[in-house]
Amino acid sequence: MNFVISTRTIFTVLLLFFLLWASFQIKEIIVTVFVSALLSLALVPLIKRLEDRKVSRFFATLIVYAVVVITTLLLLVYGFSPMVEQTLAFFSQLPRILDIVLANPLVEPIGRQLVGSLTTQISAASGGLVQVTLNVFSSFVSLVTVVVFSFYFSFEFDSLKKKLLKLLVTEEAKKKFEHIISEVEVKIGSWVRGELILGLVIGIMTYVGLSILRVNYAVPLAIIAGILEIIPMIGPIISAVPAAVVGFSASPVLGLGIVALFILIQQIENTIIVPKVMQKAVDLDPILTLLVILVGGKLFGILGALLAVPVTLVVFIILKYLYYKTV
Repeated sequence: MNFVISTRTIFTVLLLFFLLWASFQIKEIIVTVFVSALLSLALVPLIKRLEDRKVSRFFATLIVYAVVVITTLLLLVYGFSPMVEQTLAFFSQLPRILDIVLANPLVEPIGRQLVGSLTTQISAASGGLVQVTLNVFSSFVSLVTVVVFSFYFSFEFDSLKKKLLKLLVTEEAKKKFEHIISEVEVKIGSWVRGELILGLVIGIMTYVGLSILRVNYAVPLAIIAGILEIIPMIGPIISAVPAAVVGFSASPVLGLGIVALFILIQQIENTIIVPKVMQKAVDLDPILTLLVILVGGKLFGILGALLAVPVTLVVFIILKYLYYKTV
């Protein structure tokens, strides 16, 4: 049996491999653009609300981004210093804290190895001050780039959609594209806003609770809880571990109190916060969410884990309209 491969098929395969190779070469740019688009989708509804009040698109975009930037700067100015101080103190004292908690004879061999390894890692990290400074500078430049790109996307959002529509030939393709863009705008925007609100609320609740219990390092522990809120099911459990370690290093009563605090926050989150905040957000199965986060983290690190869910949502929406749904 003879198989005939057309020249067009060969060209298509080669083109696909070239696009994959080119995408890998400029992956940092692609990630920057994607993150900018996520931020834009989160803020576009606020901009449209100002437009409904007869504010021009440019000034509405400028007002929203000015509020976001000013709020972020205020948080950095008044929150960055204590965050850095407590985080550095936390990591410097972590080997001693673990040494106390893991001193039980049943876990002492494992505890000694863990403390020794952790001490080595912290000592090595403390010597890379120049590299850390360069990374901070690079992150700041990347953040400014994301904000600039996002501002442009928000301001030219409708114009960009019209330009992309002109590239399509058939009316059916144009209708599908419009539906894809509309659903992506709604679901991704809702997801971003929902996750930001959830992380902020959980972080604040954790900080208040730890402060009431007079737990050391409340700021970094609350930040960990807020960030890990993005990971379904196991995120809150992971965030409770370092807080419990700090508590049990001081006293069993404090450790149990911290465990009870995290259980209480988790119950409030599941019964009140998540239904209220995420009721208009995406409907993605928690197991699938966890799976794509793990895969994204394994392939691309922390950034891959953070972007895994929105990327999956975009892919699902595109596949739904291209192969299953007619318009």
